Amino acid sequence: MARQLTRVGRILMVLCGLGLSAYAAHRYGLFERFQSRSDGPPGSLAAGVRIPLLYGTEKERWLKAAIEEFAGKRPEIAVDLKGLGTIEAVRAIAEGREKPVIWSPADEIALNLLDQEWSLAHGGPLVDRSDELAPSPLVLTPLVMITWEDRARALTTAGKGDPTDWQVVHALATDPRGWLGLKAPAEWGFVKPGHTAPNASNSGLQTLILMAYGYHNKRAGLVPAVAEVPSGEVTRLLLETWRRVVENRN
Repeated sequence: MARQLTRVGRILMVLCGLGLSAYAAHRYGLFERFQSRSDGPPGSLAAGVRIPLLYGTEKERWLKAAIEEFAGKRPEIAVDLKGLGTIEAVRAIAEGREKPVIWSPADEIALNLLDQEWSLAHGGPLVDRSDELAPSPLVLTPLVMITWEDRARALTTAGKGDPTDWQVVHALATDPRGWLGLKAPAEWGFVKPGHTAPNASNSGLQTLILMAYGYHNKRAGLVPAVAEVPSGEVTRLLLETWRRVVENRN
């Protein structure tokens, strides 16, 4: 099950973040000011700020509800929401096509990718990771592997309690006997693992990273020096290996 912050906690985190951004806008004049409507309620502020917020579409429903609640409490601050896939957002920000004041991607991997792209182009990182300015998660959720229940039981047995053991998945996917390699029914056929495209989907990229960690039997600290090949080559080799596995099973 997904491990999430409470609704109140999540809303408070968003409100605090937006409040700090609004203060920065007011203090340094970073954002466009706008005149309030002439028919606004008595006592409303004559001017306010607009804050562009770019977000991963996975959290759209919750985020819109949180922003609506925030708007009721701070009507002088307008939040302009724009949903965009996380990997596409990395490209858009790195290339200067998007310049959001706040960006809420799907995962930390995207922040690392953006920092790498930005550093290559501008000579230094973009994301501030110091103290209270460091990015923090709003929601924590697992990456899910889906299969038929009877197949999951077979994988759990082979993985000694772990149905997502990548070593087992790899051995099974490359076994010419298919599921029979785990003494499962022969009519189950071959194993055909699949995931979303890693160059367009953050979950696909996460899958490749988990495969690399599984190959090296590590849970943290995997770096190019550990893999003994450049990081770009690790990705290329993973893609090539997985492509062959899938093609052999088709």
